[in-house]
Amino acid sequence: MILLKLFHQASSDYLEIPVKIDKVLFISSDTDIILSLETVWPVLLKPVSGEILMNKYTDLGARVAMSVMFIMAGWSKIGGYAGTQGYMESQGVPGILLPAVIAVEILAPIMVVIGWQTRWAALVLAGFCVASALLFHLNFGDEMQSIQFMKNITIAAGFMLLFVNGAGELSLDHKRSASH
Repeated sequence: MILLKLFHQASSDYLEIPVKIDKVLFISSDTDIILSLETVWPVLLKPVSGEILMNKYTDLGARVAMSVMFIMAGWSKIGGYAGTQGYMESQGVPGILLPAVIAVEILAPIMVVIGWQTRWAALVLAGFCVASALLFHLNFGDEMQSIQFMKNITIAAGFMLLFVNGAGELSLDHKRSASH
């Protein structure tokens, strides 16, 4: 048994976790013992105070990456309003809904990026992705539409993870909850 020390950024403290050594890969002059991933990996992923050891910047980066596509799509719909409205109507979706679509594609991702009301914005975006998949990408005979369908469902799943887990430390949601 050894004591593994890990630095936990959220609490700025070291965590001491006892680890049973079951395999040794090699011994070197730089370190006493190198453990196999089979031994260490489950320990590194062990929840600590309800959190997985994850860098707060990764949470922010993921929120930005998930949001950029929607902001760009919403913005492009403003520039190509008539064409987008015509396409929606050709698919049986009333063109009058386009302002709501634009609002969702611009406002909800901005909320996700800044981390304000993140869970609800993520839920709205997940629903938007599923609705988009079902309304516009059900032609599974067309490989591109099939890929678009799967992409939308996959993105919806990512937003559901954000809904369940929240925005993380670098967010207005976290700042608001920490002040209460």
